[in-house]
Amino acid sequence: MWPWESSLTGQMPFYPPNVAGWDYTRWMNTDTWSARFNLTAEMIAPPHVAQPGKTKVPTDPRGLTREAIEFWGAPSLSRPTVAALRAYAQAALDTATASWERDQYPALILNALRALVVATPDYHAC
Repeated sequence: MWPWESSLTGQMPFYPPNVAGWDYTRWMNTDTWSARFNLTAEMIAPPHVAQPGKTKVPTDPRGLTREAIEFWGAPSLSRPTVAALRAYAQAALDTATASWERDQYPALILNALRALVVATPDYHAC
């Protein structure tokens, strides 16, 4: 399944036109970006998903964003990208009004942030 998923992203490692496998004529377009986002969902499989109520996660936007970036090895992201990720985390946390939501939303937000980190243009260009 991995080779098929990779081909949808525009990458076939060890195939021409170069060793990296990227076809630079279609590296970043709506189809390949969408495929990379879907491939990310496959990469964040259940063993790596933060479970609400079972996984200790930060409860503040900065901590959630930092942990999501570190999940991917701390890639270099621009300040505007990090700010956008934090803004998302804050907005999502603000929707938690009931106590059960305040307990469970941080893990769900962390999972979403992990997917968003690798969907950013910064991540694809680093």
